[in-house]
Amino acid sequence: MNMVKKEIYDEENPLISIIIPIFNTEEYLKECLDSVLNQSLKNLEIICINDKTLDNSMKILKEYSNIDDRIKIIENEKNLGVSLSRNKGIDISKGEYIIFLDSDDKLEYDSLTKLYNFSKKYDFDFVTTNVIRFNEKKKWTSILHWIAIENEVLINADILEHPKLIFDTLSTNKFFKSSFLKVKNFKFEPERIYEDILFSIKAYCSDAKIGICPNIYYHWRVRSGENKSSTQNVYNEKNVMDRSYIIRKEIEFLEGTKYSKLLDELYVKLLKIDFLQFINEIRDLDENYVKVLRGNIDPILKEIPTESFDKLDDISKLKYDLYLNNDDSLILLINYLREEYVRVKNLNEKISTKDLELNELNKKISLLEMEKEEIKKNFEKISQENNQMKERVDEINQIYEKQEKEMKRIKSTNGWIKYKKNNLYGRFLKKINKRIK
Repeated sequence: MNMVKKEIYDEENPLISIIIPIFNTEEYLKECLDSVLNQSLKNLEIICINDKTLDNSMKILKEYSNIDDRIKIIENEKNLGVSLSRNKGIDISKGEYIIFLDSDDKLEYDSLTKLYNFSKKYDFDFVTTNVIRFNEKKKWTSILHWIAIENEVLINADILEHPKLIFDTLSTNKFFKSSFLKVKNFKFEPERIYEDILFSIKAYCSDAKIGICPNIYYHWRVRSGENKSSTQNVYNEKNVMDRSYIIRKEIEFLEGTKYSKLLDELYVKLLKIDFLQFINEIRDLDENYVKVLRGNIDPILKEIPTESFDKLDDISKLKYDLYLNNDDSLILLINYLREEYVRVKNLNEKISTKDLELNELNKKISLLEMEKEEIKKNFEKISQENNQMKERVDEINQIYEKQEKEMKRIKSTNGWIKYKKNNLYGRFLKKINKRIK
């Protein structure tokens, strides 16, 4: 981490306030903070609220705050929960814009610059962005936002014209104008899980100027093992009660207003996602869980029109039919069969993948065999040519040896002729000399 330069950080006039409640997230906090500190936009107010965390999160946070004075640590006197911690953050924030960030999630690099510029250009009250889910192994599409957010930029989006925005239930994927939240006194429902649901629907139904950006700027973590977040821990009585409470408040908020047209889409969402995930968790017929479940969601289910059930797939319809007829044992059986179906399906997909890999491997082997045959043919051809060359070399060597013998013979004959020539010439001179004398 680098110390932020004073000339790009205005403590009294930050462009953006980032509100991060912190409770027992030591495993993920560094990644969260790094995603903020590494943003290209530096004039940030980073409000970190210690909600009486029990782990080493505060040790990590203080290490960061010691080298970056944009981080402000706010201490709760007792554990207040995410809602009241965020509300406190809104009240003390100084930024022109506000964004909420959970301490186990992270922001896409350069997202704040892009969101700020987009918001300023059109003077939006808030901007909604796309979301991706992730864990330590992989990333995948958020089903809620795959349904809610179209693959195009929307200017002045109206939820009545785009009712599937009701599937966007997060507050953390939104970039709010601070004055919008404060003037309208937007606050999170205290002491409740799923506080984002009611907060988001109220924002969408506030006659606000809204921008929709399909780019992925928010990374929403799915924790593994025992360290699941409160909203991930579906098999929990408080979870059922809080979600039912928030859903009831959501329905009451829409009823009797021009936004009551959204109830049809909301009912479909409740049946496909909210309530179905609870019914899917009926296992071992836990009496307390089933009792709490029936006491909270049954009254709402009975108010949902038949037409909404007709929009479900056949298996989901059957589950609701059995549930409403108190046949939980068959639901358990269906859930088991569904899990087995998914398991077998995944196994078949793995087998199909292996088959494809095997086919690819066989293709490569065939190609290698063809190359091997080609190499073999070339080798035979080269061997044949080599043998021919060898025979030719032998012929040349024989000719050479023959010529060499001939040369020796000629040299030998030439020497004898020269000797005879010199001998005759010498005798001729002797005879001439004698006559002269």
